[in-house]
Amino acid sequence: LYRDAVRRLRRRGVPRPGAMTPREHVAAVRAALGDRVADALSPLVGVVEQVVYAPERPTAADVEAARRAARGVVDALRGGR
Repeated sequence: LYRDAVRRLRRRGVPRPGAMTPREHVAAVRAALGDRVADALSPLVGVVEQVVYAPERPTAADVEAARRAARGVVDALRGGR
């Protein structure tokens, strides 16, 4: 889900270089595409951070939250700024 969002954002001109953290990418998205897209991406990044850094495995609710957030990114990109 996150990789798909990053791919879509790269196509919109906001790539995420390897050295850039997901949170830094949200800031770059905000600067380039506005609050709507960045605000949609932020919850997805939160789930990614939990998966990567938390000792617990994601719950079904976490996965569903990630799905909703990924859909929000797609919707925000369709709606523009």
